[in-house]
Amino acid sequence: MADWQSLEQELRLWARQHRRPTLWWRDDDAEADVPELQHLLQISDELQVPVLLAAVPAKVQPSLAAAVQGHALVGIVQHGFDHTNHAPPTERKHELGAHRPLAVMIDALRQGRELLEQHFAGRFQPVLVPPWNRYTPALRPYLHDQVGLRGLSTLGPRDAAEVDGLTQVNVHVDVLKWKPSAHFAGEADTLTALITHLQQRRLGLVDAAEPTGVMTHHLVMDAAAWRFTRQLFKVLNDAGVGWIADLLPAG
Repeated sequence: MADWQSLEQELRLWARQHRRPTLWWRDDDAEADVPELQHLLQISDELQVPVLLAAVPAKVQPSLAAAVQGHALVGIVQHGFDHTNHAPPTERKHELGAHRPLAVMIDALRQGRELLEQHFAGRFQPVLVPPWNRYTPALRPYLHDQVGLRGLSTLGPRDAAEVDGLTQVNVHVDVLKWKPSAHFAGEADTLTALITHLQQRRLGLVDAAEPTGVMTHHLVMDAAAWRFTRQLFKVLNDAGVGWIADLLPAG
């Protein structure tokens, strides 16, 4: 199982090839200013790590927009519309699954994009983060032209940098496990996921240009998850990695 020494060894292998690994930080389920959000903002400011908050448009409170003012490293992306599960109990949770008409989901996502543009002018990046990192592929061809989105972010190595007119940039490391309830995934498992994607990029087994994404959920992080996240970012900073703040190409 991986440990901190394993991570440092992988980062040294990148350095020996005169390559600089790129990473990004996505935090899901943002709705309002809460103590947990303030803790996240403190880490971002202290360690100078950009963070993209995946905000739920229908649940966003004015306090969220107020909280991120003055934090230059915070961006906003779109986390579905209302983060409501529409799948039956026998299936995995889906807000954007094949359980509702496409037209209904398209309209909701368009409303969500407009809400986030209003709340977060200048910070919003029109990137869809599907709740639970799942969506029906039938929806994807409409996200650019009819919803007005330019990017897509789910979980796992991407199969293409662009799909249906959308820039695809995923996350690869979840610091939490979710059953029986949310809790820190553990140092070994989390570092293994991180090192695996970095190694696969270095060896050309996955798209080497896709930045390695770290996913957190500030509302349900326990103390161990927060401690690990801070330590991880410090180790990565000490190694001189590059942090990605903007997921979308200019233009």
